[in-house]
Amino acid sequence: RYQRDERPDSEEGETDHVENIDTGPDGDGVDQKGKYTLYVPGAEEGGEVDIYIKNIVGTLAFARLD
Repeated sequence: RYQRDERPDSEEGETDHVENIDTGPDGDGVDQKGKYTLYVPGAEEGGEVDIYIKNIVGTLAFARLD
């Protein structure tokens, strides 16, 4: 398992398995991967999910459950 600052960066169209670490203000799951903050609607706090990264804007990545 990667340590938080050793993880490779994310790319659009990539699938990944992430451990959800928090819940955002709109109830979306939020995780960190490299320099990106991932937003995953439908992911629950503390859960582990497979995701598909749909869009990256700056350091924000928007994903869906895969």
